[in-house]
Amino acid sequence: ILNASTDIKFVNTSMHGVGHMFVAKSFEGFGFKPFIPVEEQQHPDPEFPTVKFPNPEEAEFVMMLRREKDLAIRTADATGAIYVLAQDPDADRFSAAERRRGWTTFTGDQLGSLFAARILKQYKMSGKPLDKLSMVASTVSSKMIEAMAAAEGFKFTECLTGFKFIGNTALTLVEQGFEVPFGYEEAIGFMIGSEIRDKDGVAAAAYFAELVASLHREGKTASSYLQELYDQYGYFQTNNSYFICDDPVVIDRIFARLRNYEGRVSCPF
Repeated sequence: ILNASTDIKFVNTSMHGVGHMFVAKSFEGFGFKPFIPVEEQQHPDPEFPTVKFPNPEEAEFVMMLRREKDLAIRTADATGAIYVLAQDPDADRFSAAERRRGWTTFTGDQLGSLFAARILKQYKMSGKPLDKLSMVASTVSSKMIEAMAAAEGFKFTECLTGFKFIGNTALTLVEQGFEVPFGYEEAIGFMIGSEIRDKDGVAAAAYFAELVASLHREGKTASSYLQELYDQYGYFQTNNSYFICDDPVVIDRIFARLRNYEGRVSCPF
């Protein structure tokens, strides 16, 4: 009922992938009014005609700063939407942006912190003991959830990069008697709930929509709530990047150097 009554407008893009139908179903299941699709990117298309690179971790793929070239932001501007939601083509990753003075795209770590805080709040309301709650994040992700755990009294577990490690770590913790309702990696991958021990962009989209709907009923936004979390648990900043190399000769030289760093064999692979 509360979700159905929200006046927040959401734009969603599936980036020429498979997510549209499933996100639409999830919105219906959560009681939301239908979102506004980015029609040019709504249906699967292996040519990805409207995006430079079909990877949601690329800023130019999800919400480019050059707004005139970004269909999702243009759709939101035209319809008065406050939030843009996005999944990658196979719908296992999720990203979001919020209209403020301009548009702010949340990082994976920021979304992870927002999700963790809401899950913690819901867990507290359930009356369950906090010492049986655990959350998981990969070693390359922000340590903000670790700070939450230290302050609130639940268990934070760090693991190697990748959801095979995040999911298996969650399963191990469950065997030890913990409840693990959340795990994430900074590369916009989120494991929400206990049904699927893997990243799921559809579940993340629906959960984010419900989060911001509840925040707006309190007169808050996702950005203002994130600021509250910073004030409470400390400020955390990450700035991840990488280099792209498609020259086989250079690639071989790079890995040869890594395997024989400073003249000694340091890697068996």
